[in-house]
Amino acid sequence: MELRNPGKRDIVLGAVVPNVQTEAAYRRDLAKAITNMSASYEYWLRAKYRRALDTNMAAGRLPDPERAQDADLPGPSESAGDMFDELARLRAHWEKHFETLSQKLASQMLQAMYRDNALSWGSKLKRAGFDIDLQLTPAQRLILKAKLPENVALIRSIQQDYHKDIEGIVSRNFLKGRDLSTMADEIKERGGVSARRAALIARDQSNKATAQMNAARQQELGLNWATWIHSSAGKEPRATHTKAGREQWIFDTQAGIDFGDSFGQVLPGEAINCRCHSRTIIPALGRGDVQSADDLEPVPGFPGAYRAKAGRNAGEKQKQDVVHTRSPAGSPVVYS
Repeated sequence: MELRNPGKRDIVLGAVVPNVQTEAAYRRDLAKAITNMSASYEYWLRAKYRRALDTNMAAGRLPDPERAQDADLPGPSESAGDMFDELARLRAHWEKHFETLSQKLASQMLQAMYRDNALSWGSKLKRAGFDIDLQLTPAQRLILKAKLPENVALIRSIQQDYHKDIEGIVSRNFLKGRDLSTMADEIKERGGVSARRAALIARDQSNKATAQMNAARQQELGLNWATWIHSSAGKEPRATHTKAGREQWIFDTQAGIDFGDSFGQVLPGEAINCRCHSRTIIPALGRGDVQSADDLEPVPGFPGAYRAKAGRNAGEKQKQDVVHTRSPAGSPVVYS
């Protein structure tokens, strides 16, 4: 299928962007699981740590911190063994919990994102005068299938990385004879690290899934070109993405733009922490400005980036009609 405007001018659709409510729900569910896990670790380790520390200090196994690295010191007592057994129990419990949670959350999130994306596409097309029944196509199904294990692995890695760091925190504090409050503070701080990483995962996966679903939909509709829209409210925006938005670069919807960084050719939203999006061009039937790459000028130094030329049947005004029809700035870009 090749969707074309029967009129004289190209149509530039409104941007199809991630649903902020779906992303927020994903982020809240992850944050809740992390809060519960962190509280569980802190609660169960408190008593075990205090007893192990007091017992070993009294027995002379853990003297002053300056001697904590002495290779001739005796090994930990039975109470210390209980503490590390508790760590192993916590790992097994939360590993199982996150394994189940990851399958549920990832599936729910992807299904919601697909529904949001399909509804948004239907709305943008209808507003442009096209009433198209959008179905779950093989291409869209393939994206959902590929994204599921990726998101499952990311969610499970939150627990895995958290436990590894907590194990290190407990061991270091115990061997140096530090008090309980010091260890508890570090555990709380590590919970905050996990919460921030979960927020990044929710945001980044929402952007990536939307970008890939958009590309599949554009391919199904035979829409080959789009304009890059930069989200300009970020604290540390990428200079090249800002330039692409300011100069309204056009790109192949199946390829994206190579900005010369480590990500290679990317679509809007694919690079980590990128919240850029795009507006798809529906060419006018036989008369539009953007029919093929022959109607575009490459941007030097940025493979895949183009600028619009004036159309064959119109001058500068038609060029401006194509290129300057833009949406307002979208959600802010945040880089960590």
